[in-house]
Amino acid sequence: MFNINDWIYVYKQAGKQFADRMSHVATGLLLSLGLLVINVFVSPMLAIVGGGILSGLLLSLWQAVLLSCFYYLILSVIRRQRLGFHTFKDGMFAFFYKVLGVRFLLWILFAFAGNALMYRFQPMGIPVIPLILYFGLSPLPETIYQRHDHFLDAFKRVFDFQKENFVIWGVLIVGWQILFYLLTQTLDFDMLTVAPFASTVRGLSNLAVLGVGQVLFYLWMVYRGLVYQLLDRSSRRKRAFERRML
Repeated sequence: MFNINDWIYVYKQAGKQFADRMSHVATGLLLSLGLLVINVFVSPMLAIVGGGILSGLLLSLWQAVLLSCFYYLILSVIRRQRLGFHTFKDGMFAFFYKVLGVRFLLWILFAFAGNALMYRFQPMGIPVIPLILYFGLSPLPETIYQRHDHFLDAFKRVFDFQKENFVIWGVLIVGWQILFYLLTQTLDFDMLTVAPFASTVRGLSNLAVLGVGQVLFYLWMVYRGLVYQLLDRSSRRKRAFERRML
């Protein structure tokens, strides 16, 4: 059962941990913007190389490298590890194969869901099934970089996590969707991405807007990573005991 005191406790603790890591957050922000710049210039070039299947393969591999670097960066900030350009080198393959495996399983899932009639059910213009899938699978990034499970077990871990923490985690995701919609007039369905605002911004003249969006996304990823860590390492009973000890 949802407990408002538990909700407040988790969010406050995550906020304190975020503030304690401010120097790491600031350094990580610069590196995150560096990843964005690399992505903006490299991805279009890969899209036109070879065409068709080859371009799709290159983009998939490139996205896996980017995601691995980004998740390693977020984890380094959360764990207070040393940050620098070596973060990119060490992060390239830290979660590369796990990201590839999860993305492949997501591709199968959405290919199946896309052929289902209900997938296109959109009352009042709201894509219900994609939104449900996003909310249900939203802890996938944190499961990839904070858990040691094999990629085949990632979805089971997400299910177990959501079963225990659906309301607390769901409030966080709802807040992000509201913010994203206010800024872009669309919803965010990119579960595994390094730059969700890139799909809403067109042209180099809007790079400033893209940069601001990336800052918001990076800060949100760090904070939700801290929330996930708190929820994953505790239970409602343990947190209730900790509250009584404060």
